[in-house]
Amino acid sequence: MSWTLIGVIVTIGLITTACGTRPAPAGPAASRTVRSFTAASRGGAPQGSRAASRALARRMLRQLRRPPGSRVVTPRPVPKNLRGPAQAMAVVDQVDAKRFYSAPRSMAASYAYLRKHVPAGYRRTVTGSQGQNGKTVLELVVDNPKALPRGVEEADLVVGVVPGRHGGSVLRADGEVAWYPPRSAAERLRPAAYRAVTITRTSLNGHRTTRTFRAPAAIARLARVLDSLPASDGGSFSCPTGPGFRLAFRPKAGQPRFAVAADGCATDLVTVAGRTQPVLADPHERVIAAARRLLSSRAH
Repeated sequence: MSWTLIGVIVTIGLITTACGTRPAPAGPAASRTVRSFTAASRGGAPQGSRAASRALARRMLRQLRRPPGSRVVTPRPVPKNLRGPAQAMAVVDQVDAKRFYSAPRSMAASYAYLRKHVPAGYRRTVTGSQGQNGKTVLELVVDNPKALPRGVEEADLVVGVVPGRHGGSVLRADGEVAWYPPRSAAERLRPAAYRAVTITRTSLNGHRTTRTFRAPAAIARLARVLDSLPASDGGSFSCPTGPGFRLAFRPKAGQPRFAVAADGCATDLVTVAGRTQPVLADPHERVIAAARRLLSSRAH
């Protein structure tokens, strides 16, 4: 029994593609959206919570514009193609609030209604169909809030529609929310504790460029970037492979060694005193951009 995905349209604002070093989730039921975190520059790195994310997920369900005549139900049994979300996040720190509806309209008519009625304050990001043996068995839409609360990394309002009884349809709506987990105190870089930083760039052919910077302003600039980044939610995704950068901060007496590895795959790996810290989310490669600027400058 073969499954196919028919006519999926993705219109997300920013997504990394190509074959990179981190595994991507397989199949149409997994998604990964990389979003900017403009709040990061104000008041430190954003941080969310399970409780706030669950509250947001429930609000998202209430904002769904469902087909007229539909009502909340608890299907028994749950239709086979609605036993899980029509599309699921590929992240670790997430919550999912779900609700089922029965609609008098057919699957095609309910889907057409959902496509035309995007909730206020949302943008449409995915529409599509899932097929089995040449027949459409599920339609789906995914909408995202245009504005996310501080600490929320991603929020998806996912609706799957399947045929119901007597020519009607059954809908499953999922409010899926991922948040930025807490960072460790150790990975907050204190510029005054370090007397130099050595930046090493390794190209794809193995060529290395290394420079050491002792100017306090250079160290402070890197610290501002690092301290503004949130912890990664632990998701997996594909991304381009690029040059690798390593930043080794040389400590003053009594201070711990601090190192950062950035490979252009939307995350930065931090080690302090030889201990690995929570991975930092860096979808816009801000650490790499700062390192490049220093390597191309005349500063020392």
